[in-house]
Amino acid sequence: VREDKSRISTLDSYHDLLQKQQNYMGTDSYVTSEQYWRAKLEGTLPWSAFPSAVSKPRIDSYREGAYQAFIDTELTDAIHHFAKTHGISMYRVLLSIYIVLLHHMTNQTDLVVGMPINMRERNTQEQDVFGYFVNTVPLRISFSPDDTFIDLVQQVSVLVQEALAHKEYPIHHVTNALHTADEHIHSSPYATVFNMVTLPPFHMEGLETTVISHQKRVGAFDMVWRMMKIQ
Repeated sequence: VREDKSRISTLDSYHDLLQKQQNYMGTDSYVTSEQYWRAKLEGTLPWSAFPSAVSKPRIDSYREGAYQAFIDTELTDAIHHFAKTHGISMYRVLLSIYIVLLHHMTNQTDLVVGMPINMRERNTQEQDVFGYFVNTVPLRISFSPDDTFIDLVQQVSVLVQEALAHKEYPIHHVTNALHTADEHIHSSPYATVFNMVTLPPFHMEGLETTVISHQKRVGAFDMVWRMMKIQ
């Protein structure tokens, strides 16, 4: 019988990763992060009420439609130039644009957006471990309609930086006790999620590859923006 070393290594690494998360609970860092998230989400949470031609059911149906669009090179370059000029990432600029869109759609100035964070450490064995290691944290943004876009970008940039500093905290530990102002039944403190992924080039000798987008038909949120940057 030939020993499958790669499989053994994967299982051991997976166990180590779970043990790492278990050991984190109860530490000073855990307590500090819990205090941070509780402070950010205190009070009655806003629920983004999107305009719709049909009434929303009391219980989420998890059915989802999809729409795909492309950002042309000229606009992409303009966004990149803006981000570089102000010393921030494209992700934070695009997230700020998304928040402006949410404001125009809902007329709300207190918003909560889900931000998925990859929990795998780069350049470690965790990169090769099979499994779902994403912690989607809630970003709560409060602003005035009189604020400039730069004001919003700066606030979003700070919130993202803080969220990354507290990303290890299992967010469901605090969100399970939270409530929203909406009368419907929700399993999450946010109705919408923003995500951006970068697809690196894939090369294999003798093969020509094409990126094919996958359109989901099941979703847990009212609206999800998935930005894909293809290198």
